Amino acid sequence: MGNSLGIALTLAFIEAILKHYNSSTIIKINGTIAVTGGIDVNSNIISTSKVIIETKVETVFFSDARIFCVPKIDELWAEEKLSQLKKESPNRVLRIVGLMDLEDILNRRNIIDVHKKGYVERFFSYTIKKWKSIFLAIILTLIFSSIYVLDFDENPAMFEQHGKLLNVQNKNGKVLWSIRLNFAPTISEVDRSKFSKKLVDINEDGINEVLIAEEEIAPESYNFGRVVCFDKDKKLVWEYFFRDTVSTFRKWTNTYSISILDTLTLSNNKVILLMARNIPNFANAVFALDILTGKRSQSTGTLWNAGAINNCIIGDFNEDGMTELVMAGSHNGYERAHLFSVNIDKMNGQTPAPDRYIYKGIPATEISKFILLPHTDYGKHFWRSNSVPSQHLVFVQHSKEFELATLEGSDKPILFYYRFDKNLNFLWVDCADNAQQLRDTLVVRGILNHPFTNTNEYFEILRKQIEYWDGRKFVNIDKMK
Repeated sequence: MGNSLGIALTLAFIEAILKHYNSSTIIKINGTIAVTGGIDVNSNIISTSKVIIETKVETVFFSDARIFCVPKIDELWAEEKLSQLKKESPNRVLRIVGLMDLEDILNRRNIIDVHKKGYVERFFSYTIKKWKSIFLAIILTLIFSSIYVLDFDENPAMFEQHGKLLNVQNKNGKVLWSIRLNFAPTISEVDRSKFSKKLVDINEDGINEVLIAEEEIAPESYNFGRVVCFDKDKKLVWEYFFRDTVSTFRKWTNTYSISILDTLTLSNNKVILLMARNIPNFANAVFALDILTGKRSQSTGTLWNAGAINNCIIGDFNEDGMTELVMAGSHNGYERAHLFSVNIDKMNGQTPAPDRYIYKGIPATEISKFILLPHTDYGKHFWRSNSVPSQHLVFVQHSKEFELATLEGSDKPILFYYRFDKNLNFLWVDCADNAQQLRDTLVVRGILNHPFTNTNEYFEILRKQIEYWDGRKFVNIDKMK
């Protein structure tokens, strides 16, 4: 049931108790009013979340309610949704009221009517309606008992982020504790938020631990590159700082940000796979920690890449009995989006790069496939490189194919979609709906050359730009053996 009925049940419970004890004061809802939100043990009204409150505003909008009472923290989201709905039905009169706590509700006379009962009214209420009040009080007490039992659940189950504040919640939405991250997610940073935290039962005791990366830290603390594991009470279980140093034509700093990729089991040990991104430069590394101790895993090494790794999926995709990592992002040295795979037992060393971008003293890793993807003329018109954005690499299970997208351009970006089989052999390329309009406009104006975008001729131009690494150099797709 959740906690969305908390306000309504509390008011009904108070009303029933007052009737049950034949109080001289009674309360009742003042007119046709809709309410939502739970109430915790301190009488504070609990948030329901953005998605839920928007759905409920839409439902109430098409009812006959004149006031919709919501948690104060959800009021802005509710007002925004109401504004959208009123564009279609401007004559609908509905007022959003944000409530902080129980006292706030009871003090609002446009919501709650409070008045005194006369002695005669009290007498008849007591003698005639007593059994109804008792029955209602018992039912509501049972309901409230179940709600408060759920509130004793201290097992972390989900997250909710407001700005930089990340709330760790139980399955009922109760906030167990909070921590601040070093960013507030925007539309473009939803994926970043996903890779900054994870719930894992590291010791298999039925209670989740909380893994956090990219927490808000003071610059003078020098805590960059930290990933931390907390227990359910926010007590530190372990912490790890990535401080590896690499150099190319110059020595880079060892200041990194950390992203959480995934968990897996290696040699009977559960590990967490992470990515470290050098803050001022292009060095990116994938490494693993023992999830129970937080120490660097001995089951695998460290894989270095001269550019961003924005996507990583893990599995035996080519069905050869070996777990592989398939990754995609943007390569600084080649200034192109790239896609590559490496078996987990070969995850040690560095991926291919031009001489200037080779890390000194780090051997080349044994890559299964390494592919440079096309950089379209549209993308080059706006920016020197393209990339595979976060969460734009997936493995389609029913067809056993990889699908990914490259992001082209900056001010008016477009996506091009590529399909590869389970062995990363190219299948086809297509474009997003807006690609035809945006690129073709530049073609018509003579800024870009023909052919038009959504044509076989243009897709063939893109296909011919695909290059595969043969172990020594990149080979055009048409020259591969």
